[in-house]
Amino acid sequence: MYHRILRSLILVTPLLGVSLLRADVIREPLQTGVSFDIGQIREAPDPDAKELAMQRTGVLLTQSVTVDERLRLTFSFGGRFLNSFPEDKQDYRRSLKFALEVAQAQGTYALGSVENPWGRLRFGLIPYKYNPDAKNLGEYLLRSTAYPTILVTGGNNIINSANLIVQGVDFEVSTGPVTHNFLVSMERSYGIEPTGDITPAYFFAYKPHPFVELGGGVAFAHLIPFKPSITTPHGKGDGSEPFTRYKNDTIVTSPNDSVYSNFTYKATKFMARASVNFQALLKSDLLGPEDLKIYAEAAVLGWKDYPYYYSDRWHRIPVMVGMNLPTFKLLDVLAVEGEYRKADFINSTSNSYDEYTYPVPTLEGVFGTQVDKLKAYNKNSLSKGPWYRNQGIKWSVYAKRNVIPGIDVYAQVASDHNRAGKFNSEGAFVPSREPLTVTPGDWYYLIRIQMGI
Repeated sequence: MYHRILRSLILVTPLLGVSLLRADVIREPLQTGVSFDIGQIREAPDPDAKELAMQRTGVLLTQSVTVDERLRLTFSFGGRFLNSFPEDKQDYRRSLKFALEVAQAQGTYALGSVENPWGRLRFGLIPYKYNPDAKNLGEYLLRSTAYPTILVTGGNNIINSANLIVQGVDFEVSTGPVTHNFLVSMERSYGIEPTGDITPAYFFAYKPHPFVELGGGVAFAHLIPFKPSITTPHGKGDGSEPFTRYKNDTIVTSPNDSVYSNFTYKATKFMARASVNFQALLKSDLLGPEDLKIYAEAAVLGWKDYPYYYSDRWHRIPVMVGMNLPTFKLLDVLAVEGEYRKADFINSTSNSYDEYTYPVPTLEGVFGTQVDKLKAYNKNSLSKGPWYRNQGIKWSVYAKRNVIPGIDVYAQVASDHNRAGKFNSEGAFVPSREPLTVTPGDWYYLIRIQMGI
């Protein structure tokens, strides 16, 4: 955790140093924010998680400076008081912990005329969100992997966080009603490996009328590997570790077989999204500006099929549909989202992060239920219970209300891909391998009071 914070500080420190030497620097007022989360996991496949309290207290400090009429620097630093996920009853898991976080460390440079720039360049540690409508689910292109197919929501910030903190450069160009974004980022660890690889991506948003918006994108995940032997590992294939080699339509199990190909983390991912806002046509004074908006997002997580584990592209296509329900201005937002993906394997990071660091699915059952691994490699012999058939269905209800200026209240009830954080025996904060909720009947609720000045 601390080496990531140091890396982010290194990115922004030279910029801040330059700004302090200039006489025309304008330092904006320091912004401070505090949040209080309280909730509970009502139903979960892990008996230790069922009825577990979810309590967190967060603090965030944001400092922005304008170096000149084109360059603006922003740095946000904070932390959270939280408890570990209780996988056991050891003291270091039960006590309250504090986790540091760099939320952003970015520079923004305006391109073109100062009065009417045609684009901008952002660099550093950037909070990135390409789907402005997504409240909890969605944002698949950056919050997922293809091989193995892993979806993520939440993180250190469970609620109001349908985005990703990327480390890299974002070049944005506006051409009439179309906005183009070219992103080059370095993969960072959110329980998804391998880290350090370079992933270029392109996004566009087309808004010809306030009533409708269309968008799409493509990401070339792990296109430039930091260490190729990790991105495309060469497994022994002798049964002592997950089989990472394939030939024809099956896996290679013999270490003496010299004709084979290797599974890889590299993937080409596609995304499409759309939204229609009926309030833009009705313009009713009884409704909020975003009420009656219907939106959707779908992604292909890995265009290329591979034998055995990844032989059906349709099983790597999550689809999210959401709607902002009318509340007649009682709430700022009340959104309902649903998601479906036909999944062959559980949404676990164990093989890619914890045990082996290989681009093959996790073959154990949910939360440690063991199966015969040799039989598990034969997908037809793997016994799949009802939770296996239903794990591809997710849902989320999200609400927000501004009470008074500076105080907001959020609420979320969901069965999503959120993974609880835990501290291991070395004191490192790591995410759980499986989501807290697996089937539609597993769910949690969370309420946040957020104050800022």
